[in-house]
Amino acid sequence: MKVLSKVFILILFLINAGLYAQEPVNKDSSATITPVPQIKKDSLAAKDTTTNQTVQEKIIPKVIPVIKPAPNDSMGLLEISVKKSNGEILPGQPITIENISTKQLYTATSDEQGNIYLLVPVGQSYNVKYKNFGVDTSYRVLDVPKTNKLVDFKINIVLNLPRVYVLKNVLFDLNKATFKKKSTESLNDLIEVMKAMKSIVIEIAGHTDNVGNKAKNLKLSKDRANAVRTYLIKKGGIEANRIVAEGYGDSKPRASNKTAAGRAENRRTEVLILSGF
Repeated sequence: MKVLSKVFILILFLINAGLYAQEPVNKDSSATITPVPQIKKDSLAAKDTTTNQTVQEKIIPKVIPVIKPAPNDSMGLLEISVKKSNGEILPGQPITIENISTKQLYTATSDEQGNIYLLVPVGQSYNVKYKNFGVDTSYRVLDVPKTNKLVDFKINIVLNLPRVYVLKNVLFDLNKATFKKKSTESLNDLIEVMKAMKSIVIEIAGHTDNVGNKAKNLKLSKDRANAVRTYLIKKGGIEANRIVAEGYGDSKPRASNKTAAGRAENRRTEVLILSGF
């Protein structure tokens, strides 16, 4: 009896621990009940038929579509589509809607499909602007009327951004590659553009006037271009392989070096889009 009691207690222990195969519900004596493995919420379990081992597969999260807001009596909906001149969608393009009377700004960036949805007060006029590499450029004026019906505007913005432009207000100390204080705003705008347009690769091109030694001007232009590149990488976190720096000295003037105004125009830093746009 003592032996039977010990066996009975052992069986109860094994059942509670989930290690003892109870009698199956069906009549097939070969069937057994096995413990169900616990699966983490962030993975799926699958059987590898060659090794009979459980393989964990990561779940790929679903992309949540952008929810289009609904207009109401006081707010109109602007459905903005941003594309290139060749018809390709243009994601990552910042768009600003400025209320002409109140100067209030409504800003957004086009999504992966080149779309933007904005709610703005009705009964107002707005200036639609886009970022031309840090410079706000007017695209059109839009009147949003106040009517008895809900207002829903569809706006198609077609952009043909230049591949070469001058970095406005990026100024350096005399004969040096150090920035003047007011240069940071334009540099930060360029950082935002680079972050929004993640595929573009650019060249920073430094230029000087023809005053002074030619070799020194060439070195100065290269140093200034590299200063801009370093700022974008260190301050903005832009990938180094997306920025090339080059100096051209006085070899590519835009204006005559015979006047002070012309020399000032020739002392410049340009951005060239090499690829990705």
